[in-house]
Amino acid sequence: MEATFTSLKATRRDLDEQFEEVDRLNEALDNLEQYTRENSLEFHGIPENSYQSTEEAVLELAAALDVQITPSDIEISHRLKRKSGDNAIIAKFCSQK
Repeated sequence: MEATFTSLKATRRDLDEQFEEVDRLNEALDNLEQYTRENSLEFHGIPENSYQSTEEAVLELAAALDVQITPSDIEISHRLKRKSGDNAIIAKFCSQK
C-alpha cells in the first residue's frame, strides 16, 4: 500500500512538472508567433461582399483613413476563417513603417 502511494505521488509530481513545461513552451511559442506577426494587422467588420479582393479592401480602408500605402506595401492578405463567424482580414506588410 505504501509503495502504491509513493508511486502515485511520484507520478503526480511528474505530471505537474509536465504541465509546467507545457505552460513554458506555450508562452515561448506565443512569443515567437508574436514576432512573426509584427508586420501584420487584422481588420474586422468589413463585409465580404464589399470588395473583390482582400488587398482591395485593405487599400480602400487605408485611403479612408488617409494612410498612404500602395499595393507593393502589402506582402499578402487574406480572410481568416474563424468558428466565431468573425472572418477578419489579415494583411502582412513589407515593413513596420
